[in-house]
Amino acid sequence: MGAHATNKRPTSISYFHIHRPIQFQIMPVILPMIFRLISLRHQCTRGVAMLRVWLLLIGVSALMPAPAAAQTLGDHPIRMDAQGAILPWYSDDPATTYDFDLHKVWDWWRELPVCCDGQKNYMVSRVWDESYTNYGVGGDQFAMAMSSWAKLYAYTGDRRIVENMQYIADTYLQNSLSDQSSLWPGIPYPCNMTPLAIYDGDLVAGPGFTQPDKAGSFGAELITLYKITGNSKYLDAATAIANTLSAHITPGDSLNSPLPFRVRASDGEVFDNYTTNWAGTMRLFSGLIELGIGSHENYSTANDLLMQWLLDYPVQTNDWGPFYEDVEGWSNTQINPCAFVRYILQHPTSDSNWRSHARMILDQTYERFADSSISDLGVFPIFEQTVYMVPGNSHTADFASAELLYAERTGDTSRVAAAVRQLNWATYMVDSDGKNRYPTDSVWYTDGYGDYVRYYLDAMASDPILAPVDMPHILRSSSTISNVTYSTDSINYATFDSNSTELLRMPKPPSRVVAGNTPLSLVAWPDSGELRLEGWAWRALASGGIVQLHKSKSTTVGISFQTMGVQTASDRALQLRTTSHNSIIVSGLVAGRPYRVQIMNLLGVAIAERDVESSGSTSELALPASAAGMYVIRISQAGVSVTQRVLLTALQ
Repeated sequence: MGAHATNKRPTSISYFHIHRPIQFQIMPVILPMIFRLISLRHQCTRGVAMLRVWLLLIGVSALMPAPAAAQTLGDHPIRMDAQGAILPWYSDDPATTYDFDLHKVWDWWRELPVCCDGQKNYMVSRVWDESYTNYGVGGDQFAMAMSSWAKLYAYTGDRRIVENMQYIADTYLQNSLSDQSSLWPGIPYPCNMTPLAIYDGDLVAGPGFTQPDKAGSFGAELITLYKITGNSKYLDAATAIANTLSAHITPGDSLNSPLPFRVRASDGEVFDNYTTNWAGTMRLFSGLIELGIGSHENYSTANDLLMQWLLDYPVQTNDWGPFYEDVEGWSNTQINPCAFVRYILQHPTSDSNWRSHARMILDQTYERFADSSISDLGVFPIFEQTVYMVPGNSHTADFASAELLYAERTGDTSRVAAAVRQLNWATYMVDSDGKNRYPTDSVWYTDGYGDYVRYYLDAMASDPILAPVDMPHILRSSSTISNVTYSTDSINYATFDSNSTELLRMPKPPSRVVAGNTPLSLVAWPDSGELRLEGWAWRALASGGIVQLHKSKSTTVGISFQTMGVQTASDRALQLRTTSHNSIIVSGLVAGRPYRVQIMNLLGVAIAERDVESSGSTSELALPASAAGMYVIRISQAGVSVTQRVLLTALQ
């Protein structure tokens, strides 16, 4: 450990499927030879993948002239806005593309044929190839998939997603747990050492070794699956994992995390002693405490020790350390600090300095892992880890969604536009058929699926305008959505807890909301942004709006959509545009009548509003000189309004 350089690649090198015009007739002959060479694999480790990247660099750079402007990224032509910044590949509208990609990757995952003794390939391998010859799953592969699928189920209502979660959990639990006579009993091994769905060791350390952090993350997702299905076997397995982990917790120090990264289950021999990936384990402990299951005292002590160690060491040293199953030795990773940031933003009482810590860690992560090689597209993708400095689809989406969550929780929207461009960039890795390929590498079941889908859904929850408005979607619940049905005129859903708050994207306001058999009243949108009163609130966005709903006495909710009555067409319409000097120009006004200006954050909470007199049909209004970030501005006058999302820049 010690000092770690940012180690960015030279900006003159183009290395991840940015295709530019080919001017040499020899290229069609040489390129197949290069790709044939780099396709050789040895269990598809990232180290070997790195070698393939450099072979590609050497071969292509030797044949190509100095690159011109990028034309394609992945398999898609690059789309840019008027300012030259990257747009999503499928549509100019991010919400449309994000939704399209989410459905495509789920359909591809769902339709994978069985292989490998009757199992889906993602149960025995961490990468896809048509020969199905690779084996060895990713350490967090199943927990990641279950995490994404729980969110995707709430978003879509597709019950096949829950069935897939059960298939994954059942197969893994049946074939992965350490023996009860072991020193570390009842926790899953992270990897299969053969081409069968029998999980018996660690890819690096070998048979008999496990990764406690991955066991903790899987246990947390088992609690969610229990809440969705009501099947107590998932809760029992989660409790057994928590009991083992809490029994071995220590205070830790600068060289040793409270639980080791790799340990032999039978006798406790430690292979690797340091990782910071403990957000999932803390969710496991706190989840069981909330349910009143197991040992409250042991889980609370373990949770406190993990949090205190994270605050005392990696937060102070910026040494976030290893995560991945196929890397031996030290490597700082992007995923660990972002997971911690997300945890303290969602659990601010766990860290009294959550805001300053979150900002510091995000800035440090960006400095270490941001890729500047395509800054001409207005985007900085995020590298995976210090031993594999290649930008990744999931890693970029992860960082972007963490920035959006930070913006939501703090009101600081200065980095929202950059985060959206990062999400836009990561959409290009999804092929039209749903294969989600890591740049320059394989189709990874982690990076392209389990550790990808959840970040787009998290982004939509933090910034609902990124969710499609054509139909309703549940974006977030403080509980767990156990059942949901969407239809053309209603939503009916159930939560595990009777006391919960949900956030929904809607094309129009509801006409009726019922919790159990009790109608809920329409209430004012809360100034704090979080609804605590019994009822529901509506906030219009540039198109459609969002509903926030709070209930305390029922697990079921029914929402009927508003019937749109006959409306008289207006003979005028307001128009709004911004200028380069942070002012807005409104046209279509009725002269001599005041108009109202509201500036709102991305969840529709008004941060400033006032009435302005209009002397003519057009009016220019200066915005606060200190404003910088993404906002929603609404102008209304005499029953006519216009709402638009704008990016304001800080004035010097």
